[in-house]
Amino acid sequence: MNYAETMVIIFILLGIIVYILMGLFKRFTTNFSTSEKASQVQVKNKKKEEDERKITWNDIGGYEDVKKEIREYIEFPMKNKELAKTYGLRPPKGVLLFGPPGCGKTLMMRALAGEAKLNFIYVNVSDIMSKWYGESEARLKELFANARKNSPCILFFDEIDTIGVRRETHSGDSVTPRLLSLMLSEIDGLHSDDGVIIVGSTNVPQTLDKALLRAGRFDKLIFIGPPNKQARLEILKVHCSGKPLAEDVDLTKVADATERYSGADLANICQEVARKVAVEALESKSERKITMKDFMEIIQRYKPSITLQMLEEFEKFRLDYERRSRKSDDSKEGDDRITLDDIGGYMKVKQELKELLELQLKYAKLMEQMKVPPIRGLLLYGPPGVGKTMMAKALARTLDVKLISVSVAEIMYKGYEGAVATIKEVFNRARENRPSIVLLDELDAIASRRTQRSNTESSKLVNQLLTEMDGIRNLKEVVVIGTTNRISAIDPALLRPGRFDIVVKMNLPNTEERMDILEKYLGTESCKEVDCKVIAELTERFSGADLAALAREAKMKVLKEMIKGNPDRKLTKEDMMEALKKIKPSTLIRSVEKGKGQKLQEGSL
Repeated sequence: MNYAETMVIIFILLGIIVYILMGLFKRFTTNFSTSEKASQVQVKNKKKEEDERKITWNDIGGYEDVKKEIREYIEFPMKNKELAKTYGLRPPKGVLLFGPPGCGKTLMMRALAGEAKLNFIYVNVSDIMSKWYGESEARLKELFANARKNSPCILFFDEIDTIGVRRETHSGDSVTPRLLSLMLSEIDGLHSDDGVIIVGSTNVPQTLDKALLRAGRFDKLIFIGPPNKQARLEILKVHCSGKPLAEDVDLTKVADATERYSGADLANICQEVARKVAVEALESKSERKITMKDFMEIIQRYKPSITLQMLEEFEKFRLDYERRSRKSDDSKEGDDRITLDDIGGYMKVKQELKELLELQLKYAKLMEQMKVPPIRGLLLYGPPGVGKTMMAKALARTLDVKLISVSVAEIMYKGYEGAVATIKEVFNRARENRPSIVLLDELDAIASRRTQRSNTESSKLVNQLLTEMDGIRNLKEVVVIGTTNRISAIDPALLRPGRFDIVVKMNLPNTEERMDILEKYLGTESCKEVDCKVIAELTERFSGADLAALAREAKMKVLKEMIKGNPDRKLTKEDMMEALKKIKPSTLIRSVEKGKGQKLQEGSL
């Protein structure tokens, strides 16, 4: 063996030794970084724990029902183990807090840990994720092990949707599905004696994997929605305490003007108002107090962070998954509060529909004993503006049943294939939340007549609707209400008994009904002043919506004069007569436009 061959062998051996040493070093550094990361998380949690001890329930305004529920389900069984053992109470393995961002999900958990004197481990999911294969799983295991060592303990995963997202959305060797599988096995391995409760928070619960949401993992799902008026008032009081407020500041009015504002929005508004006044005081070199005008200026240019679309998504999730029945009427305003008493006229129709639906939804078992077949659907048709949709909403509110309304735009948003799935989802949601009413507004848009030349995709939509209503799927304690002003356009298969069993025509209101409608919009006293009987006789062919526009037009004139400096101005008959000159019946306008269109068409021919 010559010198060159010897040197080659030596270099090869040195390379092998270096490779082995590098592998050992990498393994050592990985283990060290994992333990170091876990210890860093623990140090962070200890520092946060000291701050969290200072937060109490009194620092959170409103949400009394949510706070009570959290205390009963988490604090009570963990602090009173003997009493809980006597009654067989066990704390839930997991609790999911879901709701819009900024409504206090994380703050409530910190307040719970501070009040109950429980160990609290705050987990920022980004601290778990690692680029090294297997390190993320090791960190997650370490967190669960530390939670068991420090029991009783709350292990809080903020923004749990980061690792709890549905597994089918990932492809390849992604770390997220592996972390979710490990989390599920760790939760399943927890026992009530371990004294560990997993709490997750998210503002996109619809993206979570269904395996997380079943009982035995996240046993309790709690919706923390936007604060209602009373809660907003309490939040404002908390954030305005210690600030120099002027005597004209009315926090109740501020609460009224901040609908759909989250707790974080309200806190920010208070800060912005204080900053604005402080800057002005510095520039003028004279102290002044915060006035009501300052609040209103900030509110006018500050948009709420909670959108209507978000609220719709949360309501769908609650109907599908929330395992409790808690009324949230405080957050509903406007048309949702309408009952049958708020609808003028149509006395006979209201009475008949109420009695009919009450039998179907409240006395289903009695009807079954008497072998009376239930009605599947109820169709309201008539000219636009007579109150068909309002009638359906009022029936649900009066009977205190869940109303699941479906808009055509929502159904057709994902195309025909998505529309079929949406209809199936709506009916499944109605069965899960019975007794309930499914409102299909403008039914003719999704259930038009099928012909040999009609689009096969649209026919699938009608077929799915027929299947859902035909009784192939059980519709017990569920009634479908459809509304349309073009009954001739609806597929005849839907109009037979067994589908839409009852078809009710809502005509234009007669004189007595118009008088009743005017009284609803004007009030009893104003109705006497303006002589509603005469106005009702002069408004033939007016729909309910036309009468509402008439009353609004007359009131606007009075309101303008009150603003100009005549606060004692009242509504008079002359105001109504002037409004009558401007407002014409919409049915007459449409008939004139239709006639013009026909003449134009004839002329073009």
